[in-house]
Amino acid sequence: MTNEMELLITKGATDREIADILGISINTVKSRRRRRKQKYSDGKNYCLYCGKEFQRNNRGMKRGFCSYHCRVGYWNKQKMEQEYELICENCGKTFISKGNPNKRYCSRKCYCQKVKKYEE
Repeated sequence: MTNEMELLITKGATDREIADILGISINTVKSRRRRRKQKYSDGKNYCLYCGKEFQRNNRGMKRGFCSYHCRVGYWNKQKMEQEYELICENCGKTFISKGNPNKRYCSRKCYCQKVKKYEE
């Protein structure tokens, strides 16, 4: 791992910030961070969501989360950060929706205009 990434991690930078600063993919940052945890953890396991240390059993697939709550929270957070490029049904403008691929209008104003057309 590069010294720059190590320095940014110790300063508390997020994966997205590190990726933007270094000009690399966020997935590269995440995989390097995971390898870093394995390398420096001395056999300790840390939750990917809350960072708390937890015990793993030696059977089955290796878990990355300390609890069901953390696992669901992690995946919900990932889902909410995903961006979708959509087209407004009222004005035809392209807009970005975070976490919701089913959004139909770019703003409250467009929604109200479309509903008003149906009422007339």
